[in-house]
Amino acid sequence: MERGLIFDQEPARVLDLGTGYSNVHLNIEQVTVQETDIEGNVSDVVKYKSDVIRIANPATEENILKQAKEQMIAEIQAYDKSDKVNQFTVQGQKIWVYRELRAVLKMRLEAEKAAGKTETTLWYNDLSFSLPIVQAEQILQALELYAAESYDVTAQHIVNVSVSTTADEVVNYNFRTGYPTKLEF
Repeated sequence: MERGLIFDQEPARVLDLGTGYSNVHLNIEQVTVQETDIEGNVSDVVKYKSDVIRIANPATEENILKQAKEQMIAEIQAYDKSDKVNQFTVQGQKIWVYRELRAVLKMRLEAEKAAGKTETTLWYNDLSFSLPIVQAEQILQALELYAAESYDVTAQHIVNVSVSTTADEVVNYNFRTGYPTKLEF
């Protein structure tokens, strides 16, 4: 999906590319842009702006909606896996700890605590973090809550797109909102 492409002429809603795919232009709007000619003169020129999705033919409204939803859900899932969501800060370092590692770290901290230790050293790539076990447990708990809240937001965005009834509605959906504030320790 490409957003905000500019065209000299108003594009057709569906453009068959002759390759088994069509470009579908959504949110077509007339815009005025400034252009400079070869003599350096600036003038206002009427253009057209559109969001474009490429779909497999046939380009029926039903197929356009189905494929727009698939593309948007893929974008939501990619965003959910990106550092826009999966990131927090510990001692000034931006990191992420996936669910499997969080479970392993929880077991490690429980074992260290049971052994009478009060301090731990945790590693992330080539970085080490020495901190009290109690603080490490608090970080993991906060991180688990953050991850759960983020998951819920992502799941709701997917549902919202799934129940959309037009391709324009799908393309206009803003899935970058509602996520919790990233954690800093």
